[in-house]
Amino acid sequence: MGTPVLESWPSACGGGADRTNVRAARSMPPVGVGPDGAGLPDGAGWPEIAAEARTWVGTPAVWQGRIKGVGTDCKGLVAGVAAACGRPEADSVEALAGDYGFKVDPMRLLGGVRRLFSPIAAVVPGAVLVIRLSGRAVHLGIALDAERLVHCYVRGPRCVIEGRIAGLEVDSVWGWRHVS
Repeated sequence: MGTPVLESWPSACGGGADRTNVRAARSMPPVGVGPDGAGLPDGAGWPEIAAEARTWVGTPAVWQGRIKGVGTDCKGLVAGVAAACGRPEADSVEALAGDYGFKVDPMRLLGGVRRLFSPIAAVVPGAVLVIRLSGRAVHLGIALDAERLVHCYVRGPRCVIEGRIAGLEVDSVWGWRHVS
């Protein structure tokens, strides 16, 4: 049957009524560099990261969780996918921190992202997206391609979903650094 694609927040994930995200899409962030210090060629990315992220769809939302099929939040999704793909980011201080509350500090989130990832110019498979909610950069997702992502909301659908990037306010796009 294939992976369910959700355009809105359905009750199928254990959440309430359907709600469509009405945030206007905004232009992509300024040009950055790829994980090796150079610009990414068209179509490049991390398809293994995107494929693993898709397997998390339907995982319940659990604040500070990071276990596929059991529970995760948006940061735990990125850390759990990193762990499943053997990436060192999974064991970072940022990924393991459990002392943040329901109100995410945007400066702390962006600081952690900057320490672990490299800014890139375009949304490519596997890229980490920092997303603004209510005007604040407090949410993470993983791109499947230039138009779709996997992400987890603790409120709303209460699970990991696949959705459209166009309805979200993307703050910045980040690439995985090469492992030497």
